[in-house]
Amino acid sequence: MKEMLTVPNLLGFARILLAPVIFWMLITGNDATFYVMGAALFTDLLDGLLARLLHQITNFGRILDPIADRILFTFALLGLCIRYNYTAWLLFFSIIIVLYTTVYIVVRKDLQHYGVHPNMLGKVCVFLNSFVLWAMTWGVSSQWLLALFTLLLLIPQFNYLFIYLKIRRNINIRKKAD
Repeated sequence: MKEMLTVPNLLGFARILLAPVIFWMLITGNDATFYVMGAALFTDLLDGLLARLLHQITNFGRILDPIADRILFTFALLGLCIRYNYTAWLLFFSIIIVLYTTVYIVVRKDLQHYGVHPNMLGKVCVFLNSFVLWAMTWGVSSQWLLALFTLLLLIPQFNYLFIYLKIRRNINIRKKAD
């Protein structure tokens, strides 16, 4: 329980709690959405920094942080699609989110077992996607931004997939050699 109640993890929980609030603010057209989204995104920057500074890096936090990101991004994306009536994007993101989450849950442990951990490419893409979403909550909305978001979402996933497949191939080669 102590591992769960660190300052960085509490910020992760705050981000999760803000996600449905942001969704509601987006679909109702609340002008303060930009600021609340900014605060939620700031917690993402702050939790990693504080975990290192306060020596509060935990296994639970390593799991919570990407889940909190996915929950925030999901609620924001769906809220933006509803607000701007992007019906095709709404369907697309709904399918992608279900697949993405399922694959993450199923494969995460296996990836970590083979030494595949979050890398700089993934962190940069999440960081850039934060700004794309933040801009959209400000009212800068376009399907091009949603396409950019999708690209930035998929690039690290394909990178992880290629790394994973390469590791699995090397393991199979070693097994055949034995």
